[in-house]
Amino acid sequence: MEAGEQPYTALLREIQEETTLRNVQVVAPCIIEAGTHNGHDILFLDYVCRYVDGNIALDPAEHDAWQWVSMEWLGATPAETSVAPGGEPVYTYGQGNEQIAFSHSLEQLRFSRQILDGLNV
Repeated sequence: MEAGEQPYTALLREIQEETTLRNVQVVAPCIIEAGTHNGHDILFLDYVCRYVDGNIALDPAEHDAWQWVSMEWLGATPAETSVAPGGEPVYTYGQGNEQIAFSHSLEQLRFSRQILDGLNV
């Protein structure tokens, strides 16, 4: 978030900056946790959002690729935990050439899925 920016505004701005998507529905906050980044205490606010439409175009300086994955694939795929340069945990799912890195554990992702299911999203 930028100084003086509200969480909802920051969320929409970040989605647009990182994906170019402008038509996203914010459903609900789902994971709130404290952590550190580069030695500073931070608060992570994650939201469940619904993709409505638009073409995703990533900033190549920040992302290599994107992919929709199912909870079934995540649950059946080996995961390794490591630490990013800023100090945050990274959960890498997959083997060989098919590896996907997330900032959340399988348990956190399942929790988000339960929120979606409960909201009929």
